[in-house]
Amino acid sequence: RVSAASAKGSTQPLAMQLVEDVKLHYGTTLAKEHRGKHERVHSLRLEAQELTAAGALKAERCRADGERRVREVEDAAEQQVQELERERLRVIAQHHLALRGVEDRIEQKRAA
Repeated sequence: RVSAASAKGSTQPLAMQLVEDVKLHYGTTLAKEHRGKHERVHSLRLEAQELTAAGALKAERCRADGERRVREVEDAAEQQVQELERERLRVIAQHHLALRGVEDRIEQKRAA
């Protein structure tokens, strides 16, 4: 028959081995999780940098496109102003000629 003390003594090394195995397992698991977390953080950081760069590029394209559109609108407006000014000067010239014609007729009637 095995005494209680000897049975306890024989299970103690087994229990200690199990405790060490559990510590090793959880230590390895925590290390893997820690590495995985850092890899995910690094991956997310790279993704954020790529998105930031893409956003900056898109913003620059939008700014350049906006500036180009402003120049086009300003050029079109300037052309319109010039056309209106030419038309105004043409109308003034026509009125001036018409007034000269009226003045000439008045002078002719006075002279006659």
